[in-house]
Amino acid sequence: MKASDLSDKDEASNTPSENREIIRAKAHLEDAIDTLRRSDESERLAESLHSLGSLNLDLGRPHVARPLLEEAQGVYRGLGDEASSVQVSKLLSVALMEMGDPKGAGRGLTQILPYLRERGESEPLLETLSDLAAIHMEQGEHGKAGIHLYEALQISRGLGDTQGTADVLRTLAKVWLLLGKGEKAASRLGEAADLLREKGSCGMLADTLLRLGQLSDRAGDRGEAETLHSEAILHFRRADNKKALADTLNNLGVVAGRLKRFEEAEEAFSEALETYNAIGDENGRAHTNCNLGVVLGSRARRRDAQTLIRESLKSSSTTGDRYVIAASLNNCGVIDSLMGNKADAVKGFERALESTDDLEPQAEHEKELLVAVLENLSRIRMAANEPLDDLCEYMDGGSIEVDALEGWRLLRRGHSLASKGLWNEAWMMTARGDRALGCRGALAPTRFVWSSIGLNDWVNMAGASGSPERRVS
Repeated sequence: MKASDLSDKDEASNTPSENREIIRAKAHLEDAIDTLRRSDESERLAESLHSLGSLNLDLGRPHVARPLLEEAQGVYRGLGDEASSVQVSKLLSVALMEMGDPKGAGRGLTQILPYLRERGESEPLLETLSDLAAIHMEQGEHGKAGIHLYEALQISRGLGDTQGTADVLRTLAKVWLLLGKGEKAASRLGEAADLLREKGSCGMLADTLLRLGQLSDRAGDRGEAETLHSEAILHFRRADNKKALADTLNNLGVVAGRLKRFEEAEEAFSEALETYNAIGDENGRAHTNCNLGVVLGSRARRRDAQTLIRESLKSSSTTGDRYVIAASLNNCGVIDSLMGNKADAVKGFERALESTDDLEPQAEHEKELLVAVLENLSRIRMAANEPLDDLCEYMDGGSIEVDALEGWRLLRRGHSLASKGLWNEAWMMTARGDRALGCRGALAPTRFVWSSIGLNDWVNMAGASGSPERRVS
């Protein structure tokens, strides 16, 4: 039986001329393997199986590579060649990942760790630990990923590899973020930034500063966020990375907007929008139009704001970004409410609430969005003396707290108790409602939503090295 399950003749006829040498080499290996299987030349057989398995991986045929590599591994082990068996294990992990079996890939890599540790082979061990961390992160096993990354961090520091150490630190920051530990994530990113400022990639430094700035903004430290974003912008300009530059300008505008420095925010958003238009980034354009609309709405330029936010809604509907869709609908609702278009405002808030169904409220920015929509809708419902029960269901699980909604709910209960003559209980309930609201009677929807870009996408990218790479030929 041939080692390949495809006809070489058919394959070669559909292959560009520059790849025909590869096809011929593959055919030669297949013939050699058939001959070697009938001989006692185990070492040559293992090497040929190893090479043909690797070649099939390069040709995008992991299902063909797997049995060849497994056979090669068995022969190497029979020969007592542990080093070659380890090399094959790494290739097998690539094949299994490409076939959709990450657990199998992880088991194979875990089995070779003792050998690499015993031999003190630092670089192969570092690569294997990084690959295992990536697999665990992809499987949602963030704690296991962290264990491998901490070992990788010690090895990388021992090697004196500045950029490699920074890369591991950045991946550890992702793990901490996925575990909900923003402060620890920021600490790791800060270490990475310090290393990269001394010696490292300008692009990686800029990206690290951008992520640190976003975490500072989430933590409410706007001044630090502004400083970090501004430093990142300088590096992205030098690197001529237009996409990253526009993302950072957008996020700098969000920070300025939160600080109510609307002129600076408008300037940052305008440059970001110009850059997104130049590179044809529809999703970036949607985020920034949404934010620029908030700025104009906050400066009483409501018609212009409405136009931009509707443009954002149109763009985000094309790209399918549920967050920007919900944020744009919420912000449209606020503008409509400020312009006296109550029916349109209610429609916008209700559509925004529907659009949050696919979001994950444990993510900080998505939780902020849901809180804003619920608060705006509760205010407009309360002003019309309409029921809040369906909105309160969002808080009953305990993961979402909406001060305004809780305030209105408590006031309603207080009024109900008063109507029954239970004055002491009514007074206590009403006082609690007033405290939750902060100021009683502020019924106009006012909660705009800002739209930062990129942190969650960055966190959800594969870990240190992505899935196991074909480092071994």
